[in-house]
Amino acid sequence: MPEKQVKSAIKLLKQGKVVIFPTDTAYGLGCKFNSRAGINKILKLKKRTDRKFTVVASSLNQVQKYFKLTSAQIKYVKQYWPGPLSLVVNNQFAVRVPDNLLTRKLAQAAGCPLIATSCNFTGKKTIYDLKDLELDQQRIDYIIDAGRLKKQKTSKVVKLENNQIIIIRK
Repeated sequence: MPEKQVKSAIKLLKQGKVVIFPTDTAYGLGCKFNSRAGINKILKLKKRTDRKFTVVASSLNQVQKYFKLTSAQIKYVKQYWPGPLSLVVNNQFAVRVPDNLLTRKLAQAAGCPLIATSCNFTGKKTIYDLKDLELDQQRIDYIIDAGRLKKQKTSKVVKLENNQIIIIRK
C-alpha cells in the first residue's frame, strides 16, 4: 500500500471526510464516527436512513476512550480482537478492532474510531473488488484501492446483556 495513499486518506478522515478503505472483511465506507457531515454523506451515498453503524477502532484502549464497556464485555472481546467480531456498545454503534493493520492505522491516525459500513447499497453484494463498486464515486472524498480482497464473511455482531451473549448477525 503506497504511503502517499494512506497519508491522503488520513488527512481527509481527520477533516471528517468520507473514504473507502480495505478492512479485514471487505471494503468499508467510512468517516470519523463523530462526524455528523460524514455520516449524513454516507447515508445519502448508500440511500439509507438507518443510523446504526459498525465502527472500527485501532485498539481496545481506543474503544474504551469513546465507549463505556462493562468488565464482562472487555473480557469477551479480548478473546476475539483483533478480528471480525463487532460488539454492540449503544443504540447507534457496534464496534470492533479489525485484524487489518491498515484499518487500525487509519483509526489511530484519525484519533477516534471510524464508521466502517460496507461500501454497497443495503441488501446488495459485499464489495471485495472496487470494480464492483456501484456507489457514486464522484461523491466519495477518497478511495484506497488495495486490489481484490480475499472473500470473507462480514463481521459477527453480538450484544452482551446480563452476561448473556446475543448474536445479532452471524
